[in-house]
Amino acid sequence: MARKSKRAPPKRVTVKKTESHKRGFKAKPARKFALFAVGVEKFCIDLDNITEILDTYEVLPAAHLPHVFAGIAKLQGTSVPVISMRKLLSENDVDASTQTCVLTAVGAAPLALLVDSDVTIATSRKGKLLPLPDCYTKDEAEFLEGIFWIEDSLYGILKPTQMVEKLAQWRRTHE
Repeated sequence: MARKSKRAPPKRVTVKKTESHKRGFKAKPARKFALFAVGVEKFCIDLDNITEILDTYEVLPAAHLPHVFAGIAKLQGTSVPVISMRKLLSENDVDASTQTCVLTAVGAAPLALLVDSDVTIATSRKGKLLPLPDCYTKDEAEFLEGIFWIEDSLYGILKPTQMVEKLAQWRRTHE
């Protein structure tokens, strides 16, 4: 004798196809960040904007540079302006035993950023990208894209293009 199942027949579910289904869903590629400290705060820059990270370098003082510049570095026969990220971001002075020079590929000419720690690399898949909260001042928000949360630490995601534009604007009005 055949047994009859007491289960209800399966319900039909219709899935509405969206444009992303029609084109084939593609996950966003993971972003890579260079993580570092400036003063007591933590920041990061998208690795696409960085050409080189230097542990060994020499910064030479240069006259008549705006206060945010630490000086000039001679790198591969080229004079590269070096920005003190601590001064640019208005961070308090700290006794930084390690300073690293991060070369950026923003704009027409290379620019070096002096940060207060070793630089580590992390992908966005290992953390969480968050929008910039509205607690930041207008000046701070100009340089920040959002927050990268990784290993119980929050890093402000810097926008190097806007930093360079702000410096150029400052130089035009103060020189």
